[in-house]
Amino acid sequence: ASHKLIAVGVNRLGNEQAETTISVTASGKKAAFITGPTTSVDASFKTLLDANGIKTDLFAYDKISSSQSFASYDMVFIGPDSYNTFPDWGTANALTALAKFSKPIFGIGDGGYLYFGSHGNNQAIYLGYGNGAHGAGTGFNPTAPTSEPFRQPAVIPNYVPYTIFNTSVATVEFYYPQNGGQIFTFGATPQSASYYLLLQQGRFFEWGFDGRASAMTTDGSRLFVNFAWYMLHILSRDTLVVSNLPRMRNSAPGGLGYPAADVDDLQL
Repeated sequence: ASHKLIAVGVNRLGNEQAETTISVTASGKKAAFITGPTTSVDASFKTLLDANGIKTDLFAYDKISSSQSFASYDMVFIGPDSYNTFPDWGTANALTALAKFSKPIFGIGDGGYLYFGSHGNNQAIYLGYGNGAHGAGTGFNPTAPTSEPFRQPAVIPNYVPYTIFNTSVATVEFYYPQNGGQIFTFGATPQSASYYLLLQQGRFFEWGFDGRASAMTTDGSRLFVNFAWYMLHILSRDTLVVSNLPRMRNSAPGGLGYPAADVDDLQL
């Protein structure tokens, strides 16, 4: 679509105006969203992502064949109800298909938790089953409020706690001190600064809320979209990722002994 951009300025001679025409094109980004057996349950996520420049296709996990390719997609979302029987995720065919995908994966609630975990037989990373606990809530306390996902595409208001849902939903919470410096955290539970709901480990992200997009607050929807865009570009950045910050600032034997202030500046 074409838009006219007009700039108006005032000087000692009066008003001056300049204008130009700019073309805005679709982003071209595509995502696959893995759902439970009934794709319509997660249709509100597709509606939200489509409306914000990420064309999204829904795939029921039990309909995915082992030969299914997701190579044409820029990211895969693991929906909150995409697991089979707790704590086993999906099907053998779906796991085989997703094992071939090397781009960002965005887990939501229990679906992401089980997929990322040992019972997913795929990733077995810290964000997965066995390292979290279950709770309930409507939001979180930001732990990195100046980081990119809180600033773009939408500027997120800085308030504590940050409300994602108007009514309480089931959550997955991770105990941060035991992660060994493997993850970045963006949001803790309002009840405890040691338990986290929004976490990133490399190309994997866990959004620890089970609620649907249709139940999110306006700011909650904007934040979800911000994190989606953040993860879409995570592999295209020329970025130094320091995964073990405690070891860098630790002056004990085996530590690298950098000043604490310098290490803290490396955090997101």
